[in-house]
Amino acid sequence: MKRKPSGITDITRPNILAVDDVPSVLKSIELALKDTFNVHALSKSEDVMDFLRDNKPDLILLDNLMPVLTGFDLIPLIRVSPVHKNTPIVIVTTESRIEYVREAISLGATDYVLKPFEPKELRDKVAKHLGL
Repeated sequence: MKRKPSGITDITRPNILAVDDVPSVLKSIELALKDTFNVHALSKSEDVMDFLRDNKPDLILLDNLMPVLTGFDLIPLIRVSPVHKNTPIVIVTTESRIEYVREAISLGATDYVLKPFEPKELRDKVAKHLGL
């Protein structure tokens, strides 16, 4: 299922790109953040770079275990772009091993959130990385 990113509805609100191949996770992210942020959801990792060519989200929520390109594949591709080299990237994952977290950070992730997440936890982490 490919979810088309929604257009910017409120230019005063930060834009969040959420990427996950599981529709229920994308829905949970949207529900947790929609009152404060513009959420653009992608269900196919291979669509991320096309989206980023035309858009500059304020923060990226990125699943790691996706078909075609994993989050670990995408982080270095995103970081190469001068436009996105400093965009916070938060990995949203079920994996909590410290080695996994270290690898994500070494590749350029800013932080991580464990699934299943509490909506408040996700909102707080996003707000923290946006300086809100």
